[in-house]
Amino acid sequence: MSDVFPGWYAKPSGVVRDRPKRGYWVIGVRIVDPVRYFNLLEIAEETIDYLGGRIVIRSPAVTVLSGSLPPRLLVVEFPSLDRAREAVDEAALKIGEGLFDGVAEFDMAIAEGYHDFG
Repeated sequence: MSDVFPGWYAKPSGVVRDRPKRGYWVIGVRIVDPVRYFNLLEIAEETIDYLGGRIVIRSPAVTVLSGSLPPRLLVVEFPSLDRAREAVDEAALKIGEGLFDGVAEFDMAIAEGYHDFG
Protein backbone atom coordinates (compact mmCIF):
# COMPACT_ATOMS: atom_id res chain seq x y z
CA MET A 1 0.00 0.00 0.00
CA SER A 2 2.89 2.39 0.67
CA ASP A 3 3.89 2.03 -3.02
CA VAL A 4 0.49 3.33 -4.06
CA PHE A 5 0.42 6.11 -1.47
CA PRO A 6 4.06 7.04 -0.77
CA GLY A 7 4.50 8.46 2.70
CA TRP A 8 0.87 7.75 3.58
CA TYR A 9 1.54 4.64 5.66
CA ALA A 10 4.65 4.10 7.73
CA LYS A 11 5.19 0.76 9.42
CA PRO A 12 5.52 1.33 13.19
CA SER A 13 9.06 0.75 14.40
CA GLY A 14 8.10 -0.95 17.67
CA VAL A 15 6.13 -3.86 16.19
CA VAL A 16 7.04 -7.18 17.82
CA ARG A 17 6.01 -10.13 15.64
CA ASP A 18 7.44 -13.03 17.66
CA ARG A 19 4.76 -12.82 20.37
CA PRO A 20 1.21 -14.08 19.96
CA LYS A 21 -1.31 -11.47 18.90
CA ARG A 22 -3.62 -10.36 21.66
CA GLY A 23 -7.21 -11.56 21.81
CA TYR A 24 -10.22 -9.39 22.51
CA TRP A 25 -13.77 -9.82 23.67
CA VAL A 26 -15.92 -7.24 21.93
CA ILE A 27 -19.27 -6.98 23.71
CA GLY A 28 -22.31 -4.87 22.99
CA VAL A 29 -24.59 -4.41 26.00
CA ARG A 30 -28.27 -3.51 26.28
CA ILE A 31 -29.23 -2.99 29.94
CA VAL A 32 -32.65 -4.35 30.88
CA ASP A 33 -32.55 -3.86 34.68
CA PRO A 34 -30.15 -1.00 35.55
CA VAL A 35 -30.19 -1.53 39.32
CA ARG A 36 -29.29 -5.21 39.13
CA TYR A 37 -26.82 -4.57 36.27
CA PHE A 38 -24.77 -2.03 38.22
CA ASN A 39 -24.84 -4.28 41.30
CA LEU A 40 -23.32 -7.12 39.23
CA LEU A 41 -20.56 -5.03 37.64
CA GLU A 42 -18.12 -5.63 40.50
CA ILE A 43 -18.49 -9.41 40.09
CA ALA A 44 -17.95 -9.10 36.35
CA GLU A 45 -14.85 -6.90 36.76
CA GLU A 46 -13.33 -9.27 39.36
CA THR A 47 -13.98 -12.20 37.03
CA ILE A 48 -12.30 -10.48 34.08
CA ASP A 49 -9.28 -9.71 36.28
CA TYR A 50 -9.18 -13.31 37.57
CA LEU A 51 -9.22 -14.60 33.96
CA GLY A 52 -6.24 -12.43 33.00
CA GLY A 53 -8.25 -9.91 31.02
CA ARG A 54 -8.02 -6.15 31.05
CA ILE A 55 -10.91 -3.83 30.26
CA VAL A 56 -9.67 -1.40 27.59
CA ILE A 57 -13.04 0.12 26.67
CA ARG A 58 -16.11 0.40 28.85
CA SER A 59 -18.19 3.06 27.23
CA PRO A 60 -21.42 4.21 28.85
CA ALA A 61 -22.39 5.84 25.56
CA VAL A 62 -21.54 4.93 21.98
CA THR A 63 -21.85 7.41 19.13
CA VAL A 64 -22.87 5.33 16.12
CA LEU A 65 -21.67 6.80 12.84
CA SER A 66 -23.22 4.18 10.58
CA GLY A 67 -25.12 0.94 11.00
CA SER A 68 -26.28 0.01 14.46
CA LEU A 69 -24.59 -0.91 17.72
CA PRO A 70 -25.92 -1.59 21.21
CA PRO A 71 -25.96 1.44 23.53
CA ARG A 72 -22.93 0.31 25.57
CA LEU A 73 -19.65 -1.16 24.40
CA LEU A 74 -17.10 -3.24 26.30
CA VAL A 75 -13.73 -4.41 24.98
CA VAL A 76 -11.60 -6.77 27.08
CA GLU A 77 -8.00 -7.55 26.13
CA PHE A 78 -6.29 -10.90 26.75
CA PRO A 79 -2.64 -11.91 26.21
CA SER A 80 -3.59 -14.11 23.24
CA LEU A 81 -6.52 -15.15 21.08
CA ASP A 82 -6.40 -18.64 22.61
CA ARG A 83 -6.64 -17.16 26.11
CA ALA A 84 -9.61 -15.02 25.09
CA ARG A 85 -11.37 -18.14 23.79
CA GLU A 86 -10.59 -20.21 26.90
CA ALA A 87 -11.74 -17.41 29.18
CA VAL A 88 -15.28 -17.49 27.77
CA ASP A 89 -15.93 -20.95 29.21
CA GLU A 90 -14.10 -20.15 32.44
CA ALA A 91 -16.17 -16.97 32.90
CA ALA A 92 -19.38 -18.98 32.61
CA LEU A 93 -18.13 -21.33 35.34
CA LYS A 94 -16.80 -18.56 37.58
CA ILE A 95 -19.82 -16.24 37.59
CA GLY A 96 -22.47 -18.79 36.71
CA GLU A 97 -24.36 -19.04 33.48
CA GLY A 98 -27.56 -17.10 33.59
CA LEU A 99 -26.35 -14.57 36.18
CA PHE A 100 -27.21 -11.70 33.83
CA ASP A 101 -30.50 -13.20 32.55
CA GLY A 102 -33.17 -10.52 32.75
CA VAL A 103 -30.48 -7.99 33.65
CA ALA A 104 -28.77 -7.31 30.31
CA GLU A 105 -28.60 -8.61 26.76
CA PHE A 106 -25.21 -9.09 25.12
CA ASP A 107 -23.79 -9.41 21.62
CA MET A 108 -20.28 -10.85 21.82
CA ALA A 109 -17.43 -11.58 19.45
CA ILE A 110 -13.84 -12.68 19.95
CA ALA A 111 -11.31 -10.90 17.77
CA GLU A 112 -7.60 -11.25 17.14
CA GLY A 113 -5.57 -8.09 17.59
CA TYR A 114 -2.80 -6.72 15.46
CA HIS A 115 0.88 -7.32 16.26
CA ASP A 116 2.05 -6.08 19.62
CA PHE A 117 3.81 -2.76 19.98
CA GLY A 118 6.78 -3.31 22.31
